[in-house]
Amino acid sequence: MIGPYWADIDTRTTGNIYYRESLVQSDLQKANQEVTNAFPNSKNIQLKWTYIVTWYNVTYYPDICATCERKRNTLQLIIATDGVQSFAIFYYNNITWTTGNASGGTNGLGGIPAKAGFDAGDGKSLYMIPGSCEAEIITIGSRSNVGSSGKWVFRVDNAEIQTAGCQQNFTGQLSIAPTFIELYGHEPVEITGPCFNETSIAACRFYDNIGNFTEVEAKININSSKISCLAPFMDGVGRRRLDLVVSDDGENATFTGNIYTIRPEDNYNKLLWTIDPLSNTTFNISFVWNASLLGPVEMVDFNIYQISATSTNWAKFGALASNISNNGTFFKIAQYSDFPDILKNLVNIAVEPVGSHTNFQDDTALGDAIYLTMLLGYAQINFLDAYLSNGARLAGYAACEAFTSFCSAPNDLLPCPPTRLQSSADPRFVDVQGDCACRIQASPSASGGSQECCYDENGNLVMGPNGGFAQKYHPVSSYFSNKLYDQLPYEACCQIQMPDLCSKFQQCRPQSDGSGYTPPQPAGGRGDPHIITFDGLDYTFNGKAEFWLVKNSTNIPLAAQARMEQYYDGTTPKLATIFTTFVFKDSNNNSPTIQVQKSVVRTVDIFVDGQNIDLTSPQLYQLVLDNAQIFVANDKSSVSITFNSGFNFIINTNPDAFTMFATCDEKYKGKGTAGLLGVFDGNSADDLTDPNGNVIPPNSSLSDIHYNFGLKWMISQEESLFSYGSKNYTAYNDPNFMPSFDEPDINNAPPDAYEICGDARDCLYDFLTTNNAALANQTLLAAEKFNQTSDIYKTKVVMCTMPSNISNGYATAQGLYPGDNVTFSCAFGYVLKGSDTLFCQEDGTWNNTIPTCSKLQILWLSQLLHLDIKESGL
Repeated sequence: MIGPYWADIDTRTTGNIYYRESLVQSDLQKANQEVTNAFPNSKNIQLKWTYIVTWYNVTYYPDICATCERKRNTLQLIIATDGVQSFAIFYYNNITWTTGNASGGTNGLGGIPAKAGFDAGDGKSLYMIPGSCEAEIITIGSRSNVGSSGKWVFRVDNAEIQTAGCQQNFTGQLSIAPTFIELYGHEPVEITGPCFNETSIAACRFYDNIGNFTEVEAKININSSKISCLAPFMDGVGRRRLDLVVSDDGENATFTGNIYTIRPEDNYNKLLWTIDPLSNTTFNISFVWNASLLGPVEMVDFNIYQISATSTNWAKFGALASNISNNGTFFKIAQYSDFPDILKNLVNIAVEPVGSHTNFQDDTALGDAIYLTMLLGYAQINFLDAYLSNGARLAGYAACEAFTSFCSAPNDLLPCPPTRLQSSADPRFVDVQGDCACRIQASPSASGGSQECCYDENGNLVMGPNGGFAQKYHPVSSYFSNKLYDQLPYEACCQIQMPDLCSKFQQCRPQSDGSGYTPPQPAGGRGDPHIITFDGLDYTFNGKAEFWLVKNSTNIPLAAQARMEQYYDGTTPKLATIFTTFVFKDSNNNSPTIQVQKSVVRTVDIFVDGQNIDLTSPQLYQLVLDNAQIFVANDKSSVSITFNSGFNFIINTNPDAFTMFATCDEKYKGKGTAGLLGVFDGNSADDLTDPNGNVIPPNSSLSDIHYNFGLKWMISQEESLFSYGSKNYTAYNDPNFMPSFDEPDINNAPPDAYEICGDARDCLYDFLTTNNAALANQTLLAAEKFNQTSDIYKTKVVMCTMPSNISNGYATAQGLYPGDNVTFSCAFGYVLKGSDTLFCQEDGTWNNTIPTCSKLQILWLSQLLHLDIKESGL
């Protein structure tokens, strides 16, 4: 229920209520403006529908005299939506009475006054505007949650009502806008939540992924109840804690929220650039930008900023050009010497109004500086290719030598899958952004690194300079560190075509040759739940409750729970259940609680520690959390969750029923996994083990599985990890639900069932129990996909092992498959003993022994002359 003024209104004699649906553009634009002002996170929203209700000059009950002087109220409600996000706006024009006579009022006052807000009708989930049911409600027209008297704005599409503005005695999570920011900061952030007074002083603390924080001064706007602060530079992509520290009369209060950081776009703020080498020392650099973004500015400066491995601040390096016309285009013939430290620093170019030098770390003007920036990022790598090839080979050599003199190799990374097909099937690896040929380890290793694996057009693993390499810093969670310590050294060492330097780099950042790769172990669930355990047992269990998929323990860090709800064919309940929600937490590694939930309106909702992620922003489709990552498909058809501990889940968000694909690392085999996904020990006979260790046979009846195994894994209210919104534990957990234990007569299924399912038993089962052809087809496709992936995991690939770098020499190979060659070379001053080329044989061995490098014996001229004299007998 939405009640802008829930009271005894009587319109039988006087007053009017007007209501209308509106798609009128002026109404939509007005609502859009109100929403974006109240919720900056929704600044890009385009509302599509509004419903407007106006109570005009209405009075209280009983209204028995049309000509009597009586107190009257005028107010308005607007409901607006874009089809995903929905909002309610209350306007109060004139509020003079609070109570009807039936509620104990006298002359419109006293008794039980009106209330305003929202009520789910369950006696539990409600939000009331302060002053509701009290005499103070009469002042609602002079108060506001958005700093404008008589105006109140709310977001209403989530389980909990979200109010704009501030709240007294605030205890919740801060509301932060924008939801996400670029990594290099210098972006204003607005915070709402607690209320302030004229003497309040505030500061923002932005935390990194290891608990350190940068504190910046905040500005308080008393009228709007908002705090603004400037985000600092941050290294890694992901969720970052943001604390608001408020001081009043010497006492501090700390409030907490979260902001997400995303990798910079290469054309950030639409400053585009190209370079064309002209000689070994010069190049032409061209810029294009939208001049109107800088406002009424006639002249601009192009300033260069850099950030080094030892700094956390952007520092101005110099000016590329000054007093340039703000006409949107500019080019210059520049020298490579203009960028002397580009092999050691990250570069940012800012186009700024003349004289308005931007301090990227502490801008006291807080948004007054107008600028366009271009963080080179991947573009910097392209620039380096030209830089090293044309004018800076010696600089590259020196930078590589400096790097390889102190570097260390990460030793806790996953081996590369031998083929692209295996890598694509392994959820522990994801595509490298902007490079479809390479894949990287999805989760950082314990040391924070990542394995990069590159494949050729045939799907074979590539070795050598064009292959992937071990990275000390994960390119997502430690974006800038990866650029400084992995990408820039690679450019300096391997892109100037000096094999000995690249060989040195690969000793610091070794390539994986695919040896030692072990695929994960799959499990899954689909349809009217058919579940496959980690040991491959396929069984059916139709509970109507919340259950342990994997129960965490001393040896098993992951807690995974699933909700099964009764399936409805339209409004008709069926004796079948489906997966609708999953929740996960890596309890030993302090990961957040991640909930993936079916949504009729939005396809899927994702909650992180109870907070709904705004999936209207594609920038949040890849979330890096503490010890976990979330990847959302562009069409939201799947949600993939990877945990650093070695568990992975892919939820396919089919409209009829969710399906689930899970994997766990081989290291958990025999370590005591327990729950509906079985006991992972290589023996499917003990997979139906209940929490007390009792085992029922794999061929047990549906009834035995239901009562003697499945229901035993129902979670208790104390064990639940779920967020319930307006509902509660009891609403979802019904141990008395009895599905049909009679096997459907699949031999007499209708013809259209066989057209969809063929002879697939689970597909026919679901067709007959749910009467839903689409759901049955999803069951079939999920089973086929599971079997295909399992077959890929089982495929053995014959490969040779990359020879270890020989002493005083190095090996070079483009591939390690039968028929591929490896060549050997020695460092200066050494000579090769043995064959310089070996080829990989069909059995995965090299055709000859590995050669060695011996020191070259140099005979001086005097020695040669002495040798000649002796031989001539002189």
